[in-house]
Amino acid sequence: MVTRSARVGSRSARPEQAGRNRHPEPASACYGRDMTSAPRLSPWFADMRRMLISAKPADLGMQPTARLPRVWAAMMEMRLEHGYVTVASLADGTTSLYMSSGGGILGGGEYQAVQVATFSFLGAVEAGLDKLSPVAEPPLPAPGTIRLHALTYWSPGTLEAPEAEVMEGRHPLGWMFDAGNDVVTQLRLLQQHGERSSS
Repeated sequence: MVTRSARVGSRSARPEQAGRNRHPEPASACYGRDMTSAPRLSPWFADMRRMLISAKPADLGMQPTARLPRVWAAMMEMRLEHGYVTVASLADGTTSLYMSSGGGILGGGEYQAVQVATFSFLGAVEAGLDKLSPVAEPPLPAPGTIRLHALTYWSPGTLEAPEAEVMEGRHPLGWMFDAGNDVVTQLRLLQQHGERSSS
């Protein structure tokens, strides 16, 4: 579990700076989960999440493309031990993981394996966008659920699903969640590699 902000690479003027398995290991298993504790939201997590959700894609230099004509960012959020984890993938390749305890991984999208997973996730959310419900502001997930959010060029969309259904392959839209989980997996592998290299 990440207990402090772990910076990987660097980027400027981005919100974060202020072949997959069918049923991959759930992201919650990577970072621990305990639904009995009330969530704790660090100011850093709340600020990063708010900055991303309220960002204007044009201010970040992003415009609709043939590959991603509607979606400029995709988020997957899970309820974990003492709080939440958010993985965010942007159409410029920026990829980060924020934990409500205050830790995170920033700048992961600069690495090829993470970037491949990032664009697969964005492509999945673009393809399934019509299955998401419009929402004024993307909410955090309820206990035992996972949420997907699409940040589009006009308004956000959201989809919530029981984690058990997603991880057991029983949810009809599980392929979108699988794509998001692949991003978490690649960030986790990147973090582990960095820890080994520094030891």
